[in-house]
Amino acid sequence: MDGNFGNVKVSLVLSPQMLIGIVIMEIQERIRQKADELFGRYGIRSVTMDEIATQLGMSKKRFTSIILIRTSWWMRLQ
Repeated sequence: MDGNFGNVKVSLVLSPQMLIGIVIMEIQERIRQKADELFGRYGIRSVTMDEIATQLGMSKKRFTSIILIRTSWWMRLQ
């Protein structure tokens, strides 16, 4: 991404890891929003991970891997 700010030209170069991180964060936000929607409609105890994944159009395997990535990232910050 390039931009001009007065007489200063700024270039932003993202590493592949940063791009992957951004994509994962966007997917996690979609998961959070859908979970909030379903929890509000049916209650927390009535909604399963399978239902959230299905509503998002993703497999349970992909859904679980995104959750695990977030968990391992969070554990590293502790």
